[in-house]
Amino acid sequence: MTRGGQSLGTKELDSAALQRAFKEALGGQSKPLDDLFTRYGGLPGRPNAKLAAGFAAEVSGSAQPANVLKLLTRLTNDDADAETQRSFLPVAAAYGWCALLTGDKPRKSADIETAWIALAQLAIDPRLPIRLGTVDALVALCMHPGSGEILIQRAVGWLEDESDREARFGGAAAVVAVLGNAQVVAVVRDYEAMLSYISRVIAAIADAPRAAERSEARRRAVRMVPDALCTAMSRMARVSGERGEQWLTRECEIASQPQVREALSEVIVRLSKDTQGVGRAATERMRKTLEASAAPLRDGVFIRPGTGRGKSTRKIR
Repeated sequence: MTRGGQSLGTKELDSAALQRAFKEALGGQSKPLDDLFTRYGGLPGRPNAKLAAGFAAEVSGSAQPANVLKLLTRLTNDDADAETQRSFLPVAAAYGWCALLTGDKPRKSADIETAWIALAQLAIDPRLPIRLGTVDALVALCMHPGSGEILIQRAVGWLEDESDREARFGGAAAVVAVLGNAQVVAVVRDYEAMLSYISRVIAAIADAPRAAERSEARRRAVRMVPDALCTAMSRMARVSGERGEQWLTRECEIASQPQVREALSEVIVRLSKDTQGVGRAATERMRKTLEASAAPLRDGVFIRPGTGRGKSTRKIR
């Protein structure tokens, strides 16, 4: 539970006010909590993470699971416009669902499934503040031992569902964004599961039909891949020897789709500048592997003299 008098990111609000509004919401009086979130949530702009975390603590410590589920469901389904203050309500819901998953109190399996379904919904919400807030909530979730691995297991299931392309790639974009956080990768222990998931995402991007290139969710997933790869490789270089290098070299070897190759090229350039990461010799081996796997140039294509200079900081086609 939050402590009475504790600041929640603004001088005008402390945890005692949040506790009162939370209890009233569980009792069916939703307006005080909604007004509190609307006024102090920080949106539009940067979400008030302290307030969201304070709400999560209230959810975790509540002895009224049925009422908590009802409250979180209502907040999740709030359709406030992205540019309004009220859009903080679904962000608070994301933190609440994560708290339900990590709290000390035992939860029914049905409630756990409900929480994951809601988080999947929030992760692909068309409103940017809600998506970003959900990623932040999932990062906080992963700070709990074993939760990062559970998220990856769930994410594999989301990726395997091909019935909704936007949901599939939207979920991948959110989870890859979480894996791009150094604190998350630092607490993940099952590196094989993490690398296997990222490989699945890369394969899904590469194997998608040409029509999928118009998908905004797929474009988000492509943009998130370099951060996740750089974070994972830097961490693994320090704790797992050459395993990360071997995995990324293999990805470079089999890469053929242009956007995937561009993402891998960006990773190699960034890793070559990281003196504490995989090292220059390793990134040079990756560079050569990616260059060797490029499709042959068509007959008649002219390569301008001098383009081979500065290869260590130049992207690979």
